Amino acid sequence: MADQRTFFYEVAGNAHVAVHGKAPPSDEEWQDYLDHIVQHVNDARGVIVNTTGGGPTAAQRRAATEHWNRYGSTPKMAIMTISPVVRGMVTALSWFLGTNLRAYPIDGFKDAGKHLGLSASDVEEVRAVVERLRGELKSIGAR
Repeated sequence: MADQRTFFYEVAGNAHVAVHGKAPPSDEEWQDYLDHIVQHVNDARGVIVNTTGGGPTAAQRRAATEHWNRYGSTPKMAIMTISPVVRGMVTALSWFLGTNLRAYPIDGFKDAGKHLGLSASDVEEVRAVVERLRGELKSIGAR
């Protein structure tokens, strides 16, 4: 794993949750994340990503597409961001991954949860986990 984490992730409220800082992950960190999703795919209805600007590089986005093609299906994903650049990345990824991928405002928990078919209690658990993981990123000074 990279010496400096750029994001944290875990399963919460029937969703796989990832919280990114502003910097893109290393290739190793990205691959570990993709592998973690596959390991927990039966524990979650989809993936929620909450980012203040960081996200995968172009090469990592290609790797994700190849990863999901090997796996056989792409999970539903909700990307929550303040960044127009990341929203553009989401649009580009959706061309390859289909309608399972949608972008929402950074605080759009309810709509993201609806996209994934989460219950109200799941959404609240996701919100709490996002806040905790965001605090962990701040505590390590993640970029």
